[in-house]
Amino acid sequence: MEIKTFAKFIVSVFFLIGIILRSFPVQAAQAAIDHNIWWNGVFHYQDGMHMNPLFPDKDDRVTVLLRVNRDDLTAAKIRYWSGTEHFVDMVWDHNDDEYSYWKGAIPASTAQVYYKFMLIDGTDTAWYNSKGMSDEEPSAGDFTYFSIGGTSAFKTPEWVKNAVFYQIFPERFYNRNLANEPPGTVPWGSEPTTKNFMGGDLQGIIDKLDYLNDGNPETPDDLGITAIYLNPIFESRTNHKYSTEDYENVDDNFGDNNLLSILITEAHNRGIKIILDGVFNHTGVAHPFFDDVVKRGGSSPYYNYYDIYHWPIRWYDDLNGNNRKDPDEFYFDYWSKTTNDEYLRTGDYDAWWGFAHLPNLITTNAKVRDYFINEAGAISVRWINFGVDGWRLDVANEIEDEFWRAFRTKVKEAKPEAYIVGEYWGNAAKWLDGTMWDSTMNYLFRAAVQNFFAGLDDDGKDSQTTVNEFDSALYAIASDYPEPSYSTALNLLGSHDTWRFIDRCGGDWTKLRAAVIFQMTYTGAPMIYYGAENGMSQWPGAKKDPGDRAAMEWENYSNPKHEEINELYRKLIRIRLSHNALRSPHIRTIYRHDADKVYG
Repeated sequence: MEIKTFAKFIVSVFFLIGIILRSFPVQAAQAAIDHNIWWNGVFHYQDGMHMNPLFPDKDDRVTVLLRVNRDDLTAAKIRYWSGTEHFVDMVWDHNDDEYSYWKGAIPASTAQVYYKFMLIDGTDTAWYNSKGMSDEEPSAGDFTYFSIGGTSAFKTPEWVKNAVFYQIFPERFYNRNLANEPPGTVPWGSEPTTKNFMGGDLQGIIDKLDYLNDGNPETPDDLGITAIYLNPIFESRTNHKYSTEDYENVDDNFGDNNLLSILITEAHNRGIKIILDGVFNHTGVAHPFFDDVVKRGGSSPYYNYYDIYHWPIRWYDDLNGNNRKDPDEFYFDYWSKTTNDEYLRTGDYDAWWGFAHLPNLITTNAKVRDYFINEAGAISVRWINFGVDGWRLDVANEIEDEFWRAFRTKVKEAKPEAYIVGEYWGNAAKWLDGTMWDSTMNYLFRAAVQNFFAGLDDDGKDSQTTVNEFDSALYAIASDYPEPSYSTALNLLGSHDTWRFIDRCGGDWTKLRAAVIFQMTYTGAPMIYYGAENGMSQWPGAKKDPGDRAAMEWENYSNPKHEEINELYRKLIRIRLSHNALRSPHIRTIYRHDADKVYG
């Protein structure tokens, strides 16, 4: 099917939905002051028409508009919560042929505000919030907003609003330079483990840029992506590189700094942005800072960079996985024994989730902040000035807010259009106030899509949601996040930390297709995890990680429908990039029906 034909098909579907919806008009019928509230037609939405200002400053009163059936109410109230409960009387504003419009103002607040509406027609009362109408006051689903300092104070990069991201796990993408392989590298396509290497490198990414985007919008065979998120690329002896040993140099098994510069230039020439993975919460155990602490203890200038409980430092293999040292487990010197880092433990210092090869930094330490943020050549700005287009922040919720405020200030001074996106699996609203992150990896979006389209959670258990539950989950994100963040959220279906999405679909092509269509036509920046565009699945029988980190399939594809899946991605990306409406944050639910499983 040609692109134009496919686009016409999408438009025809929406036209048909419009005809269907017009056959079920939302009308006021015979509403009157009769102690009987007509529910059909009550409406409020958090957009510029119904909420002013849409992004309030802490000193702004927020005026909200509620549509009801014409001449149906004797009164209406806003019930809002900003730490304590309050009620505000609404006033009638105007009528049109079918509806009456009531408005009320919520006082200024520095806290997050939750609100709903109480409708009154004589002796009859009803409630309305994001979940719709109800007889009793609802306990969940209220509309919400929080002050962000005004729209002029919070700008996120325009290019992200129009981007399609592709996530690359460099060690498993493409092995081009056989001369820089780590010792013991296994053949490409071997079973992935937590320790093995397959030789992926930066030259491999450069060689495959034309596969991602050849820079010519007229050619149909490239994927069409416009941004790359690279998992860590700095010096580290692990395959995932989250155990950083040198923030100032590219890992020698990937290439060098000059090769990264070439990658950035070649990507930019094709209209592709590149963001790096910033791992600032912890270093690797072999980082010079920590190594000096191991050798010198309290006399090391880096001793207070880490939370040391005991010195000399000792490690043990936690082979039974109970996270404590048992009598049959012996201490050893880290460098005297080759061990699987998955089982490395210690009781002598604070480490990320107990993994001893990832000692946590004390990011409140002024010298640690200087190294990453404040000093000349600080890491946060060094690589922005080098040419990268932003940072993805690893375990960003585990670092204090003041670190991110200083980080944002420095990065945005260096490059105002740099993208700062934090990793957090829950509601990230507290970091999206305009002073810290631009947006977040949208794991809430992923959960909503996976539950609705795939019907399984991450434990493989049934989690099928209804149309209304799906819409409510999406609305909760839209209402909690300010528009600058909502429109730049990284909307993923899978990543290096999740099961591959096609496995959550049970390999069902129909479920995958529906989910991808939704992802590519929804607000935010869609992100493709490498190989997903070919239907690449988990390594058979492997755990989530490392099973989701297998070598990219460039031939001998495991999914017999790989050509159809790849074609779907290519066409949807082109349609998305050709239609502004598919990238607009001004999205509204017009129809939902649980029984028929219809959503629009």
